[in-house]
Amino acid sequence: MFNLYDLLDKIPQKPELYTSSLSVSYWYLFLCGYAFSRQEQGMTLTVEEKEFEQFQSWVQQRFNNGLTSLLRFPE
Repeated sequence: MFNLYDLLDKIPQKPELYTSSLSVSYWYLFLCGYAFSRQEQGMTLTVEEKEFEQFQSWVQQRFNNGLTSLLRFPE
C-alpha cells in the first residue's frame, strides 16, 4: 500500500515529476498541496501522515522559529 514516506522517497529520483527543484521550499509547497488534496477528498490521515504532523512543532522548538520563516519561497 502507498504511504507518505514512499512518496517522499520517490521525489529525489525524479524531482521534475513532483517539484521543479529539490529545494526544501518546493518540497514544502508540494506537501501542502498533497495535504490539501487528501483533505478535500475526505481521506483520513495515515499513520505516517500523523507522524509527519509533528514536524512543524519540532522545527519551531529546534530552531526557535516556524518552518515557513526558514524557507525561501519560490518567486
